[in-house]
Amino acid sequence: MTPLIKTILLIVSLPLLKCQQHQPLKYSTLTDNVAMDTKTLASIVTDIDSHYDHLLTYYNNQSDQHVVGDAPPAAVAVGWTEPGTSLTWDSSLGQVGEGHLHPFENSVSFEGSGLKLALIFISLWYLIIAVMATSSGSSGGNLFGSSCGGNHVPFFDEGAAQIVDANAVFPLIPPHPMSPEIISNFLEAKDSSEEDFEMPMDLLQKVGEMCPQSAFFYGMNPGYMTAAMMVKDMFMQMPSSELMLNMAMKIKPMMNTKLWYTGLMHACSSRGDMLGLPLPTALDAMPDSFVPGLVDKSRGHHHDDECIKLDGNVGKDNGEENKLWYFREDVMVNSHHWYWHLSWPLMTRGGGKMDRRGELFYYAHRSFVQRYNIERQCNDLEIAQPLDYTAPVTPGYHPHLTDATAGQDWTPRERLAFFRDILHRENPSDRVEIRIQDWLGRKMRLVEAVKSGYFVTPKGKRSIPPKTGIDMLGNTIEAVDISVNPMYYGRDGFHNDGHRIIGYIEDPEFEKMLPPGVMADPATAMRDPIFYRFHTNVNELFEKYKSTLEPYTDQDLRWPGVTLKSVRVVSKSGNVNELKTFWDKKSYELNMGLAFNRTDDHHEAVEVCAKHLNHEEFEYFFDVHRAPCAKSKSNTATFRVFLAPKYEPHSGRKLTVHEQRNFFVHLDVFNVKLPPGFSTITRSSLSSSLTIPPQQTLTQLNSPNPSSTPNCGCGWPHHLLLPKGSKKGKEFDLFVMVTNGDDFIPPPKDAPCGKGWLYCGIANGFYPDKKPMGFPFDRPIKGVGCGGGFLGGKFCSGKKVVWLEEYVSSSESMESVEVVVLHKKSKKKD
Repeated sequence: MTPLIKTILLIVSLPLLKCQQHQPLKYSTLTDNVAMDTKTLASIVTDIDSHYDHLLTYYNNQSDQHVVGDAPPAAVAVGWTEPGTSLTWDSSLGQVGEGHLHPFENSVSFEGSGLKLALIFISLWYLIIAVMATSSGSSGGNLFGSSCGGNHVPFFDEGAAQIVDANAVFPLIPPHPMSPEIISNFLEAKDSSEEDFEMPMDLLQKVGEMCPQSAFFYGMNPGYMTAAMMVKDMFMQMPSSELMLNMAMKIKPMMNTKLWYTGLMHACSSRGDMLGLPLPTALDAMPDSFVPGLVDKSRGHHHDDECIKLDGNVGKDNGEENKLWYFREDVMVNSHHWYWHLSWPLMTRGGGKMDRRGELFYYAHRSFVQRYNIERQCNDLEIAQPLDYTAPVTPGYHPHLTDATAGQDWTPRERLAFFRDILHRENPSDRVEIRIQDWLGRKMRLVEAVKSGYFVTPKGKRSIPPKTGIDMLGNTIEAVDISVNPMYYGRDGFHNDGHRIIGYIEDPEFEKMLPPGVMADPATAMRDPIFYRFHTNVNELFEKYKSTLEPYTDQDLRWPGVTLKSVRVVSKSGNVNELKTFWDKKSYELNMGLAFNRTDDHHEAVEVCAKHLNHEEFEYFFDVHRAPCAKSKSNTATFRVFLAPKYEPHSGRKLTVHEQRNFFVHLDVFNVKLPPGFSTITRSSLSSSLTIPPQQTLTQLNSPNPSSTPNCGCGWPHHLLLPKGSKKGKEFDLFVMVTNGDDFIPPPKDAPCGKGWLYCGIANGFYPDKKPMGFPFDRPIKGVGCGGGFLGGKFCSGKKVVWLEEYVSSSESMESVEVVVLHKKSKKKD
């Protein structure tokens, strides 16, 4: 039956009734001698339960009060009784309109001459729905939204299931013919070409004045970043990639190494002709930003060890915060953050498509904080708390990093430092002053914009649209040159100014001429525990905006005709719903010539031995049924996989779904063909759209058998896909949702860096997922049982949801399962 016919029947019935409602209802429902699953009928009557429950009461006359049948699924759906109830209709009691079918006490009374005709309409309508639900196994949809006759599947038929392999195939990039020469030039830090360039000497001189060759370079310095964009423009003007790289090697000795590399990589990320060309990684070009102790080793101050060790011993003086060293100080975590800001620059001119840039800033950085908080729970620490800008800053942090070019240490932040105005009285490289009062005032302007629903622009007020408002807000908070109003909300944004205030906190007036702290550069900021406290403040602004949006309705959360019956994960060792993490090691061989501008033959390679968290790989198995009536133009489905802690670690209290919403992090999102009928979707953890494998250094690229996997710096490190867990095993909820694949834009098959798109998007392309980033947990959950039709979304408040199980039961397109993450010291089997 179409929604139109159902609606007409209801509308015809309504004027015939004059009703007086008393207490919340309990009633019986008709089915034709068939026991029915509670989930089947719940979706049929949920909307009516909330607002039109009096229409579900069947009367013969007002004096007879006996009841037929048990408590119906609709009562289960609104919380009046427990699930597991079977329903029967004893036809001996009479036929529709005449049978003795009545409500429990404290229900509804009807008056009026049209009562009998109304009852016939109502009874006939429900009889048809019940017959349809019984005969087809449908969940029936909802009254005011769409329905699909084959949506409910009582049992999953494994014998009839098709195995659908959803593993991704990523393009391998064949070596460029000039690769050996280019790699050699980078390794030797010199140019071997005979090209005679007309060097832009005036421009090079200006760049040198803005950022001297021996300067302590950091990315939050506006003058340095302006100089980097000038270097980028020089490279962009070269007619070919080969000429651009040759020019790069010629001008490298003339400028600050980090400035040169930043400009080079900005140009490379914006040019389409760099595909297949070997490029130095951030670890090659500026290893001193990631490796403590590297400068001493490179200068010949040899350690007793054969390699520089990166492990928990480096930052023992950071107290209990050092428990998180494996997350905050991971080489790939910090290089990923640097590449993220490289891929999505503050200055967008000539940078290709900026599709949903501001929204991605919100989503990626929110996820970083969520993952960090999960790791804190795994280590028995409280989650990161927002900063109080009037109170002393805690904790302190010592990064143990030295800038090789300037020969100075990144300034540690002492515990209990205070926020103070940044005046730059003696700093020639950065003369932009930041007054704390003005900075907080601009934050309040952002809060006011969210509350009022409009931005103040140079041309007047501009409404914040529900669909793209998060993108506008993200670009304005950061801020980018496409901020809605830089003069009003801050030229450098609440976010960027906040990083600088914290980075300069030990010498805000530059009286001591100290270098900044690590918060002043994207390559080092995620090392600092304060990064996550500050970004909790930033997330609060986004959360205020998200709370102004309408919660998702049943129509948003359901795909009629598709039922996700079960989900499970199987580890490589065969354990079901039990995952394992362990400590692992990786070594990096670094050639110091590129990083330290050496052209002699006496510099030596340095080996770095990094201890890091890793996990045993695993496979997802999703049992799903698609009815023939389930609509999809692409015949594809998008699976969304999330993970969140199940319990509060200190009290052992079970977390509500509202609390879990702030922890749920993506493990994967993928699109796959979904044929009608039963299917089992399989997907390896290695195929995750979130993560990337380790990059290859120039030394590795110069080996006899380099990998053909492209070097993509932006992407969450695969070895940190899972949280650490605990020795006893930490319980998590694995949540999976399937949505119509028509909302998915597959990345181009030849996109070399399309794997880690969840946090990084697609270079010069569109973000693959049309849904809001983080869907469905990006908005507060206020209730379930609200349809998406012409009345459902307006009048339905829905059933209050407390637990994840209640949320999942509201939609056949969702499922969850408890998984345990067990941490062991090594990869070896017990």
